[in-house]
Amino acid sequence: LHDSLLQQKALSALFKEAGQDVHVELAMTYGERSIKDAIAKLQQTGTEHIVVLPLFPQYSSTTTAPVFDQVADYLQASIDVPSVSLVKHYHNNGAFIEALALSVERHWAEKGRAEKLLLSYHGIPKFLVEKGDIYADHCVETTALLCARLGLAEDEVVHCYQSRFGKAEWLQPYTNETLVKLAESGTKSLDVIAPAFAVDCLETLEEMAIENKEVFVDAGGEDYRFIACLNDDDAHIRALHAVASGYLHE
Repeated sequence: LHDSLLQQKALSALFKEAGQDVHVELAMTYGERSIKDAIAKLQQTGTEHIVVLPLFPQYSSTTTAPVFDQVADYLQASIDVPSVSLVKHYHNNGAFIEALALSVERHWAEKGRAEKLLLSYHGIPKFLVEKGDIYADHCVETTALLCARLGLAEDEVVHCYQSRFGKAEWLQPYTNETLVKLAESGTKSLDVIAPAFAVDCLETLEEMAIENKEVFVDAGGEDYRFIACLNDDDAHIRALHAVASGYLHE
């Protein structure tokens, strides 16, 4: 929540700096700071048009769609309905890719460059993709665009999926199994990034930064460096501003 609030504050400041009269509210799909309450606050300020920007760069029926569902539920129960724009995805937005690239280049400048860059995305059940979920396509495109921007060769890049649970098959290759294979095949150093996460959370700070590091080292790897999520990084806030501005009514 801390980093999300910093994002909200930074984005609000950037709109103000740009001379745009835009109110920014932070909402969570679950728990406190509900989407319902956020929309209500915006309406109380006299807002007539609302841009809903889910902080999921790649669209999925498991993440983005539930946000839209809650917005729809609110509107159905409203008498005075605002106009609403829904941002479906921004995985291939140039400013977003640039923000990711700059974070990797900054990491390289500070800590040197590992043998490979591993991009780990949150997984989803494979049957959802078979039913038409476009998440995997968006992840693959994000990887391709980022690696093209960084000038990485195919053998310098690893694409995989984390955080699976249950018995169903999820998107593969799985991150933990990939880490073992890389270490056992002789890869000693990895730079690791999680481009599906707009802000650090337990799945990045614990699963990716700590648990998967242990997996890699225990299998024979030596240097595992997790690159923090974009959080309130200036380039990331500029990217969110660019995406949202494209949906605003002047």
